[in-house]
Amino acid sequence: MNRNILMALERNELVPVLGNDLSMVRLSKNEIPKFKELISTMESATEDGDFIMVNINDYLAFKLWNDFEPDKKPPQPYTLNNTVQVLVSENITTEDDIKSQILYLTDKLTDEQIMLEPFKKLVRILNFQTILTVNFDNFLERAFEAESKHVNPSINFSIQDSSDSDGNIEYDKALVSIFNLMGNIKDTDFAISEEMQLEYLFRLLTGKDSKTKRLFEAVKNKSILLIGCSFPDWFMRFFIRTISIKRIKTGKSKFVASDRTSQDLDLSSFLENNKTSVIPIGSNALTKKNDDEVYKDTVEFINELFMKTEKSDTVITSNKPRYKEKIFLSYSWGDKPIITKMKNEFQKCGVELFFDDDDLRNGEDFAEAISDYINECDYILPLISEKSLSRKESYVYDQEWKQAIFVEKFRKKSNMFREGQETYIRPFIIDDTNPMDPRIPEAIRKKDIDTIPIEEGFGKMVRKFIKENKLTEITAKNDETNK
Repeated sequence: MNRNILMALERNELVPVLGNDLSMVRLSKNEIPKFKELISTMESATEDGDFIMVNINDYLAFKLWNDFEPDKKPPQPYTLNNTVQVLVSENITTEDDIKSQILYLTDKLTDEQIMLEPFKKLVRILNFQTILTVNFDNFLERAFEAESKHVNPSINFSIQDSSDSDGNIEYDKALVSIFNLMGNIKDTDFAISEEMQLEYLFRLLTGKDSKTKRLFEAVKNKSILLIGCSFPDWFMRFFIRTISIKRIKTGKSKFVASDRTSQDLDLSSFLENNKTSVIPIGSNALTKKNDDEVYKDTVEFINELFMKTEKSDTVITSNKPRYKEKIFLSYSWGDKPIITKMKNEFQKCGVELFFDDDDLRNGEDFAEAISDYINECDYILPLISEKSLSRKESYVYDQEWKQAIFVEKFRKKSNMFREGQETYIRPFIIDDTNPMDPRIPEAIRKKDIDTIPIEEGFGKMVRKFIKENKLTEITAKNDETNK
């Protein structure tokens, strides 16, 4: 498993983009007239005893052609995109009729017929705050329901409705947000051809509404992981550039786990040279390097990702507690080895936090990212040491602590503290510095400053912090309240 993926996941800075490769169905042969034709014409279709496993788009292409034009030979290549284009261009039916039929066929599918397990495993990885999809099906939402996990109302993009209908909807930051970038069958407007996908992508580029603003705020300063997104070459390049906000060769790391991409040498080379790692998938993967693990398919990649997170002390899965509040650790770079242990203990206890690291410092917008995190977090922990006080011009002293003091004053004046919260700044000393040292800013020095006995570890300190500040544990009961 790519170490950088796991590191981004630990920091709650990984946003998955789920593609069509994951949307598979398992249907009885008795339910599919001409099932032998389906197997022979669709690359994704395989036999499994009395059942057939096939990608949902291939299944829909097969059904649509046989419903609307059963006596003619199907288009080649036999894809949903080509099927839609031929049916519409030859005036056999309309896009609206095709969408209605897709909605009918998809709604008929039961959870047993949909291969939900890969989606369920992604749902169980609670470090994901935001999930994007480029599918029009609702399999991800079904997985949340099947796992009894509450989630914010899905944000479905549309090229027909330009109204700002989501502007007044309240979204709970403690719950996952789903952005269906190509629409969704539940809203009746969704992309069923490559031409429509291009329009949806253009919609993202030009949109000024609350949906678009919310999307780009959610992916800001995050790493993107595309899973099962077998886009054509041109679309993949354009999509990654659009969703990354910045130039593709800058910003946060990006990852692509798709068999089509890993078998396209030209596209893979372009991505690898522009800060995008291509995960080797498929027996013909061309992107394997040295001892890279090659995954049979995207489902195996998800299984491995889930297994790694289950064994991790810092990645939160559904059997570990987690808390709603976000913490910012403000420390001197020279103290990083010590603070890393503190960070691991917070994450092990299910507390989401920001931790400045090498990946962020190598980015071009370091100061902007730090400022955003300070403004967004619920608590900032100035970690005081001789290293942090020795240079007043250092970033942590001159920028982070000064901004934190300003933010606390503003929040107090504006009554922005959560119920029961008494402070935004919670300082700690991590060496033998005197709590009354005049080099500590007065606004911080006046607070209760605990000295952490480093030799005892950080477990006791973290548990005390959670208890004293009454952090809100996210449980099934909390979720029901937030629903």
